[in-house]
Amino acid sequence: MQPFADIRVLDLTHVIAGPFCAYQLAALGADVIKIEPPRNPDISRQSDADATGFGADFVAQNANKRAIAVDLKTSEGVEIVRRLIKTADVFVENYRAGALAKLGLDYASAKKINADIIYCSITGFGQTGPLAKRTAYDNVVQAYSGLMAATGDAAAAPTKVGPPVLDYGTGMQAAFAIAAALYQRKVTGRGQYIDVAMLDSALMLMGSHITYYRRHGKLAARSGNGSDTQAGYGCYETRRGLLMLGAYTGAQYKNMWKVLGEDEYAAAPATVKTMRKNFARDAARIAELVRAKTAAQWETELNRY
Repeated sequence: MQPFADIRVLDLTHVIAGPFCAYQLAALGADVIKIEPPRNPDISRQSDADATGFGADFVAQNANKRAIAVDLKTSEGVEIVRRLIKTADVFVENYRAGALAKLGLDYASAKKINADIIYCSITGFGQTGPLAKRTAYDNVVQAYSGLMAATGDAAAAPTKVGPPVLDYGTGMQAAFAIAAALYQRKVTGRGQYIDVAMLDSALMLMGSHITYYRRHGKLAARSGNGSDTQAGYGCYETRRGLLMLGAYTGAQYKNMWKVLGEDEYAAAPATVKTMRKNFARDAARIAELVRAKTAAQWETELNRY
């Protein structure tokens, strides 16, 4: 039996973050009912889609769900959702802050219908504050949060992370919060309201960068595909292909030098302090040595350790 086999989830979400949250619950066995407007369904159905509306971009976060088309612009449609709320354990929505309150489908209204409902709202910037009413997409929050400013090479412009990491990260955090709320409900018998913002998720993913700034009063350096302090932690060109090294600890650093045939370097102390001090020298030497073989050959040899 899967963990959430007896849980019903109403999924009133679209695009990625919200649907991915509900998808995690479906993957754990929950009965997820996706609710979409009949004339304006989830826009991800249009991306990479065939005639059935089941393209890769939609299926990636909507598999294992049932679906129903409901027009919330009609009183009949709202009443259908209200009846479904009576049967549900979880309600997930990612409409603009305040939008569902106008329909009588906000948490306060849902709680009157089902007192122990767990209601999760996912937005870009939260339910309150000057940005609450703004819509948001992954790229916008990457830029606003500073994630782009922390990504890429120091000599280049801030760089967006390729996959929609904040959409998926927000969805995962929301699913985790819902799982915690379900457990708490077993203990207390009470439901609750969960407010998840993409901006908060972005800041969580940058925890070490934020802590660094709070401590030093400056931004951490952007190091692109490598590190600006440890030569064994970076990307290098080989005879054929790129090689990403992950020699991070002192022991790993010494083993790397052994594989590269530099016994003298391998015998030297390898602490955070010495690796930082010798960064420029070591990076130049690694770049020179790895050109002797292909990336595949180095991968085989390095992974023996």
